[in-house]
Amino acid sequence: MQTANHSATQQSATGMDPVQKRSISWSVAGLILLIAVGLIAIWTLRQVDDSDYWLEHTREVIQGNRQLLSDLKDAESAERGFIITGDEKYLEGYRAYSADIPPALAKLEKLVADSPTQLARAKDKGKNQPSNGDHEPCYR
Repeated sequence: MQTANHSATQQSATGMDPVQKRSISWSVAGLILLIAVGLIAIWTLRQVDDSDYWLEHTREVIQGNRQLLSDLKDAESAERGFIITGDEKYLEGYRAYSADIPPALAKLEKLVADSPTQLARAKDKGKNQPSNGDHEPCYR
């Protein structure tokens, strides 16, 4: 009888029995943990989204660099063909490929504008390159 009285006294003092109190405490702890896991999931998704952006950006830079290199090699090959043979068809190819170089270089510079080191490298690539017919190969 004393135990029942003691239990009734505890319940009346706090307004709820210890089992109910413990149940609410665990429910609150579970809710807090669920909110924490949700926030971590949101943060992780944002990190993944950011990583995806930079991955795509890197692919675009690589593609821009490949395009510029391809244009430079094609112009150089056409120039060499003209110098060796004197055939005007090579000069036409040289002019066409040379005209593609400035836009490809500008695109690459725009893509790497967020990185001063890469921007300096891109600008360095274009220093001695012909732009829009400024340079014609010499036939000797």
